[in-house]
Amino acid sequence: MDEEKSEPSRFGARRGMSLSARVRGADSYGLLLLLIAASLILVALAERSAFAQAMVLLLQGIVLLFAFWTTRSGRRLLRTALVVVPAAVLVAVVLNGTESDAAAGVVTLSSAALSLAAIGAIVRRLVAHARIDAATILGALSTYLLIGIFFAYLYTALGAFGDASFFVSQTAPSSVDFLYFSFITMATVGYGDLTAATDLGRMFAVTQAPIGQLYLVTVVALVIGNIGRGR
Repeated sequence: MDEEKSEPSRFGARRGMSLSARVRGADSYGLLLLLIAASLILVALAERSAFAQAMVLLLQGIVLLFAFWTTRSGRRLLRTALVVVPAAVLVAVVLNGTESDAAAGVVTLSSAALSLAAIGAIVRRLVAHARIDAATILGALSTYLLIGIFFAYLYTALGAFGDASFFVSQTAPSSVDFLYFSFITMATVGYGDLTAATDLGRMFAVTQAPIGQLYLVTVVALVIGNIGRGR
């Protein structure tokens, strides 16, 4: 998508901007970070009712759409997201509460793919920044959280397609369980209360743990250490 020259400072400070201007503007990663945090909190607070789960899915869809919008992704990708994301949310709402594990697995795999696409869009945008500033740092942190959400979707899909429960100690895990397992794995905390039961699940967990740590000690550390510097 072509960027408007009237946009305030592509990568500069956004002090004094109204909320509507921040929503319309590019690189509004502070808002994206807040949306991601709100979606995580809502997952934890949501009951197992159909309405609460629908609200969670709706907010997660908004997060992905806003990620594509604020990164100024290409017109084709943005239009595709405007069709695919609402469709995925609608299908997920319809299938919510059903006993079709395969259908739920397809929906979560689609959500994982969209999360991965959003990560790619943010990274592409951040690499193009001429100067490292607060927006760059917030974008890097948003990417970190989206990585955790991507793996949570992936684990959920593995649990839906698998013959047995994904976890050793949980026969009917919830969305909170998968998010919790994803982020404690990425943070390498390792509480031990949730453990992957399948070999494939364990291998993905082994993949996620170093990705999370290497991202923090390399990408985030380098961005923060070079704030204010140009290319």
